Amino acid sequence: MSTRSCLPQDLTPFVDVFNETFRPRTYQKGTLLCDTLAFSQVLELMPPPSEANIRRLPSQIHSILAVLAKGDRQTHGVVHSSLIKRGMSFKPFDSNPRQGILAFGDSVPHDWSVGRIKEILTLFSPQGSHETLLIIEPFKSLSNEDMEHDFYRQFGYSGGRIYYDCIEASSKLISHKQIIAHVAYVPDVSDDILQSHFLAIPQDRVRVMCSILFSYLLFDRIERLILVSPFVLVDKKKANYMYKYVCDE
Repeated sequence: MSTRSCLPQDLTPFVDVFNETFRPRTYQKGTLLCDTLAFSQVLELMPPPSEANIRRLPSQIHSILAVLAKGDRQTHGVVHSSLIKRGMSFKPFDSNPRQGILAFGDSVPHDWSVGRIKEILTLFSPQGSHETLLIIEPFKSLSNEDMEHDFYRQFGYSGGRIYYDCIEASSKLISHKQIIAHVAYVPDVSDDILQSHFLAIPQDRVRVMCSILFSYLLFDRIERLILVSPFVLVDKKKANYMYKYVCDE
C-alpha cells in the first residue's frame, strides 16, 4: 500500500511497460484504479496534443483564458474530449457527469478542493513547448456556520468533505499535475445544513489507504473509521492484515 512517491526509483521505468502489456485499455473505465496504474506517469489525451491537431480556440474558451491566465491572449491550441491519468478517465462535465467531477489541489491530504471540469486543453508556446490545462468550475465551500456540521472532516482525506451543490462564480485554471482523483457524490448528508449540499469522497484508493494506515495507527480506530465512513473500500479482514503489516515493519 505505497504511494507513487514511495515506489523505489529502480522500479519506476518498468511501471508503464507493465501496464501496457498486462492492463488493456478496455479496463481503463471511469474510476477504475488498478494497483500498477496508480504509479503510471503516462498522460493520455484524446485527441493527442500534436501540432496537426492545433485549432483556433472557440471564442468562449478564449475569453475564459484571457481572464484566468492574466491576460494571456493565446488563440490556438488543442481542445481534448478526454484525459487519462493513472488509469482514471476524466472528461468535461457536460459530456460525462460521472467522469467530470474531480478532486484537485497541490497537497494531499490538506490542500484539495472539488469542482467540475469545463474544458481540457493543451496550449503551445512560441518556443514549441506545450502545457495541458483544465478549466475547473469549483463547488462552493461551506460557510463557517455550516462547517461545524461537517463531521466527515475529522477523518481526514479519506472521510471526504461537504460542499454546497452549486458552483463558484469564478472558474479556475489548473495544471493536469493538480488532478487528484474522481470523487463519490453523496447528496444531502446533513439535516443541519439547510442548503442543498453533497459529501465528496476522493476515490484515489492508494492515497485513501495510506491516509487510513498512517493517520489511524491503532486498529480499533481503523475499525471505527470503517463503520463511520462505509464508502471507504476496506473490509475488516484487509484492514487487520494491513495493520499487522505496518506494525511489523
